[in-house]
Amino acid sequence: MDSSYYHYAKAQKIYDGMGNDFYSGRMLYNMGFIQGRVKDYTGAEINLIKAIELLKPLKKNKQLHMCYNWLGMISAGLKEYDNSIRYYNKALDYAKSLPNYRTKQIQAQNNIGSIYLRLEEYDRAERLFEDILNSNKNLKIEDPRRYSITLINLTQARYMLEKNDKAEENLRETLKIRTELEDSRGIASSNFHLAEFYLRQKDTVKALHHGILAKKVTKQSNDNQRMLETLLLLGVVDSENGVQHTLEYIALNDSLQQEERKTRNKFARIRFETNETIEQNRLLAQQKRLWIGIAVVVVLLALAAFLFFDQRAKNQKLRFQKEQQENNEKIFNLLSDQSQKVEEGKKIAQKRISEELHDGVQGRLQGVRMLLLGLNKRTTPEAIDQRSEAIKELQDIQEEVRAISHELSHAAYQKIHNFIKTIEDLLANVKESAKLDYSFEYDDSLQWDNLGSAVKVNLYRMVQESIQNCVKHAAANQLKLVFHLEKETLLRVSLIDDGKGFTIKKGRKGIGMRNIASRIAKINGEFDIESAPGKGTTVTFLIPIASLQLVQNQI
Repeated sequence: MDSSYYHYAKAQKIYDGMGNDFYSGRMLYNMGFIQGRVKDYTGAEINLIKAIELLKPLKKNKQLHMCYNWLGMISAGLKEYDNSIRYYNKALDYAKSLPNYRTKQIQAQNNIGSIYLRLEEYDRAERLFEDILNSNKNLKIEDPRRYSITLINLTQARYMLEKNDKAEENLRETLKIRTELEDSRGIASSNFHLAEFYLRQKDTVKALHHGILAKKVTKQSNDNQRMLETLLLLGVVDSENGVQHTLEYIALNDSLQQEERKTRNKFARIRFETNETIEQNRLLAQQKRLWIGIAVVVVLLALAAFLFFDQRAKNQKLRFQKEQQENNEKIFNLLSDQSQKVEEGKKIAQKRISEELHDGVQGRLQGVRMLLLGLNKRTTPEAIDQRSEAIKELQDIQEEVRAISHELSHAAYQKIHNFIKTIEDLLANVKESAKLDYSFEYDDSLQWDNLGSAVKVNLYRMVQESIQNCVKHAAANQLKLVFHLEKETLLRVSLIDDGKGFTIKKGRKGIGMRNIASRIAKINGEFDIESAPGKGTTVTFLIPIASLQLVQNQI
């Protein structure tokens, strides 16, 4: 509410400076209304009277009715009951020309009747409430909320006049109506009055029941005044917990008083600050023209600087693209050279295995074959022993063939790929230069030599850039690199270090990160960085299979 009051006060000063009395008066009413809500009655009364002085010459009956009606409530809060009744009657006079006069008349009469109850003029209060109900026979149907207010007020007046015959019935009727309307404040009020009634009838069980219900519903509706009244009543009815209810009452009352005092002080400060702000605005307006001239000059200079730096950035981008193209060509040539070396190694290995089969296995098989041909014609014990020796020789040859077979199988399955070898060389160089231990895992089910050249070049560069970032910034001891195929649809490349990590911030990125973003986009992939201080860093590249141009091993 203090924020609302501040803006209303500021608006009022502006309207007043413009000479707009109507809106200035409306702002004064709004300020007075908020002050009344927080019981700043004196300040509210001053602002409402100022509003009336502005609105009267304009004959704004609706706003004048609202001002006088709220003045009546303010005077009741100040216990100036005669002034309160006078203001309510003035509000009614201005309401006669309004379309909903009948509703406003019932509201004003109920307010006046409530003043009579406070003044203990119960006869006048009873007559006024009866007049409302008799003059509005269909009030229960047309406006059940105001009917319940009038009925409960009438019941109070009659009860004080010791006319108790329909008190319980009327109170229960109001409770039923308000329950159907889901009027939480009304439900709390009806339960409170029922508790009062049963207490006077010395039925403490029912009084306690309705008192507890009143407290529960009041807490939901945030009606602090009703809560204070309910806690006082429960302090009398609930003898077992009377002390607790009393302490709750004291705590709530002190809290409300402190809050109201604090709010009133805020309003006083806002009034002072608003006046001070308006004076400052007047001085600032004089400086505005000077600043406009300065601003124009600054904007022109800024525009010139922007054009200069924009052109410079474009030139740098062109140079960067040229250098990137040259580096890509170097990487491609390097991969081609590595591929030739691997092929040469394969040929040497194949020649060696061929020689082993020809010179070793074939020669021994030929000797055993000739021996067995000669022994087949002999049946002497010596021949039988020689045949046994020949069989052992065949077993030895079998083991030698198995060993060669295993070597061939290993060479077939454990392919030495030029791309993988290039990555391993990169890791080995980093280990030697930066003393960074590493582990490298990759999926054997992929033929890495069949990667598209664009994929190999860009993937190598991204891994290289990420490793360089790890060496420069992470202060890591271990690095793990994993090439993993997920569900045969996606290649996941992960670089995980145990470094000091960092807080990921949005905004401008360094040239290294921009390079990675550019490269991953070229192969339709994505990348992600996860890190936190003290938790290390994980860089992940995701490349769809469609971009890899892979050929699966057929084994």
